[in-house]
This record gives sequence, C-alpha cells and structure tokens, in this order.
Amino acid sequence: MTIYAAKHYRGERAQDGTALVCRTSIAGVERPLKHLVRHSPTGFNWGYGGSGPADLARSLLADFLGFDPPAAVYQAFKFDVLAHLPGDAPWTLDPEQLRLSLDAIRTTLHIDCLNCLDSRRVFMDGSPTMNCPTCGHRVCRNASDSCSNLATGDDGLCDHCRFQIAGGDLRQAEHVERRLRDKDRAGE
Repeated sequence: MTIYAAKHYRGERAQDGTALVCRTSIAGVERPLKHLVRHSPTGFNWGYGGSGPADLARSLLADFLGFDPPAAVYQAFKFDVLAHLPGDAPWTLDPEQLRLSLDAIRTTLHIDCLNCLDSRRVFMDGSPTMNCPTCGHRVCRNASDSCSNLATGDDGLCDHCRFQIAGGDLRQAEHVERRLRDKDRAGE
C-alpha cells in the first residue's frame, strides 16, 4: 500500500451549477480539494477539455501523488479521464482507477517518472525508478535534484520515509539526506 492509496475523489454540481470536488480519506474525513490555480481562476470543471478541467487535473493529481505534476501529465489526465466524465452528473474516482490512468499516461508519454519526466540518472541496476523499500512509494533518481520523488541513495528511500526514519527530526533527516547524497556522489 502506498502513502496515497486511501484517497478517493468525488465531484458534483451545486444547485447553482458550481463544481464541487472533495477528497475522502480512509478515515472517512471528507475535505474540499484545494484549487491550485493556473488555468481557471473561476474553479474546477469536468466533461470537456478546457481550463477548468485542467486545474482539476492538476489539483487532483497533486493531492493524489504528493507533488505538483508537470503539465504534460495533468493535461494527459484531463483528456484521458476528466473530459470523459459526464458534465452534469456526480462522479467518483478511487485510487485503483487513478493508478490505472497514471500507468496508461506513463505508457503514452514513454516515461517512468510522472514528476521529472525521466530527466534522471539511473539506479545501479539500470532502472530509472524503484519503489521505496519502506512505504512502496515510487521514487526516481534525478541528477538535477528537481524531482521531489528523489531517492538520494541506493537504499531507494523516499524523502518521506527518510524523514520518518530520522525520528521526525527535520535537521536529522536533512543530515541523513546530505550524507547519502555525498556518499553517492563520491561513488561509494
């Protein structure tokens, strides 16, 4: 199970036609999805391929994945998934549907990492990505350090797990990360 496996999303229209989108956690807590405004200052939408669906795709994937996805990823999700939802009917998306959609996008875009779009180094086994041995979250190696799915050492730990292993101490987690990065750069 990954750290985002329990997120479910639901969309419906208010009586005035406004699009309402919520995320529900495994504990059953429902919260409005945060709108990351880029294309549509007026809000979310679905059922076509416009600016409202683009912001919904970006915001939903950022919440689900834990990072703000590149435009190529959320635009593909917009056209592959959100444009096909009925514009006036309620909808739900569960984690399995989202994972299947993202796997299809990886195949379509010929990439492994949805975050850095494969501008990365490879692990010693030649693979551009691997799963974190602690949480199962997919991580990648990126020479520019711009990918937030960065695994900084050959242990393959994602930043979230490295932070947890360091006992939740941000300074200790940064120290662990620097030590592993320096070791990796030295070729040890």
